[in-house]
Amino acid sequence: MVSSFEFQPHTWADNEHADAHTGWVRTSWEAMRPHTTGDPYLSFLGDERSDRVRVAYGPEALERLVELKTRYDPDNVFRLNQNIAPR
Repeated sequence: MVSSFEFQPHTWADNEHADAHTGWVRTSWEAMRPHTTGDPYLSFLGDERSDRVRVAYGPEALERLVELKTRYDPDNVFRLNQNIAPR
């Protein structure tokens, strides 16, 4: 089972066909959704909410990452993208 299925945003030169392009992407997404877990894919995380980050890493790995973050980046200097906040 695929953990996530995501279309990356793209553009097209002619906005006349925007509805058609958007439509096939949405139709494809809905067709694939039952074959996914709905979990986020780490390589595609961006500026996600903290709940999505927790789901992506899982409780054990996230706890280890929080410990590392607290030890090596207690001031949360590296906080962009999928931030893991220190304690």
